[in-house]
Amino acid sequence: DGLFKYAPTLLDIAGASGAAAAVYFDHAWTVIGNTPTVEEIEVLVDWLVERHDGSVFATDCLSKVFAPAKAYKDKASGLVALSIPKSPRNFILWFRPEVAASIVWAGQPSKSIKLDADVFRLHPRFSFESWVEVVDGTAVPWKKVEIEAIMELRNSILALDLQRAFVKEQAARALAEQLNEERQSMVHVVSHDIRTPLAVIKMSLQMLAMREDLSDEQRQKLIARSQRSADSIDRLVTSVLDVARMETGATADGEELEVCPLLNDIVDLLRPLAERAGIVLTIACEAQGVRIRFHQAQFEQVIGNLISNALKFTPRNGAIHVAADAGLTHVTISVSDTGPGISAELLPHVFKRFVRGDHHAGQGAGLGLAIVKETVERYSGTVTAHSADRYGTVMAVQLPAI
Repeated sequence: DGLFKYAPTLLDIAGASGAAAAVYFDHAWTVIGNTPTVEEIEVLVDWLVERHDGSVFATDCLSKVFAPAKAYKDKASGLVALSIPKSPRNFILWFRPEVAASIVWAGQPSKSIKLDADVFRLHPRFSFESWVEVVDGTAVPWKKVEIEAIMELRNSILALDLQRAFVKEQAARALAEQLNEERQSMVHVVSHDIRTPLAVIKMSLQMLAMREDLSDEQRQKLIARSQRSADSIDRLVTSVLDVARMETGATADGEELEVCPLLNDIVDLLRPLAERAGIVLTIACEAQGVRIRFHQAQFEQVIGNLISNALKFTPRNGAIHVAADAGLTHVTISVSDTGPGISAELLPHVFKRFVRGDHHAGQGAGLGLAIVKETVERYSGTVTAHSADRYGTVMAVQLPAI
């Protein structure tokens, strides 16, 4: 765009007034002026790629070195070709049309001879007469200053490319360092968090093995405690695997899902957990018939994580409400609770990895909300958190409707 739309243009760089130019970039040709056809340019570029050494190629008689150019000598008798980094087929081409030139020789260039008495003799009157020859397929020669300007453009492109490559490398290095730090943090968190439930399981098994005087009720409590610990380990492993999947970017396009029936199923599945915790779980779906594009398992994981998170921090006799509201282009799904809320200091960081809530900090690895955010954003959605100390929390997911 910069080379074509703004002054000085691509033609001004080479002083190619009245001529034409073409740029091949991002798998497409852009032309200005009267150029050969794209098909003809493609054949020319094939020839240039075979013979081009990376420097600027210039000629004022293209057909002399590339015979097919005779077919469009009125458009491209003169050529300057500049290769662009990244791909051998990326070129900037400048064309000049044919300018018929008359060359006056001090005699016919092919020496004049005449048969004289059966002998071929050179006659001065023929060799020194002015001889006019019309040279076709030749353009106005490229000036040294024009070639230098094109070389300077090439140097600028190379410098810009190196600068972009450096910035990209720095960004990649910073991301790699960040991921490495997060992996180290993950190893630390997992090794720490997995010890507690493993210790509970180990202790329960030891008591079951060593204590023969345990009542059936005591045995059932130890078994239930071990089961809860095993479930905690399973959740932790699942979270770690989800993070690994996010980092690889492995997500397909999804499938069409109807919001309300799926939300009702998720709430029905989690309602027994809420009842056991003494919490009222309700739902109101005002998005009847609205559909989204999402993987069902991942959608269930996102909403399930939000409800499970609310269950952790909502006290007994509290309430959790799930709602869905449809807009013109989006649907908003919210999960609100009557828990203690999130402090103003923590609120901006709740969707970061390994960040845990103000209360019950020992529960989970601090990955649940981070997984929610990363999953939702892969489907062009957003997730936000609103809260005030002692007044509960609202988590809201907004997704494009289809």
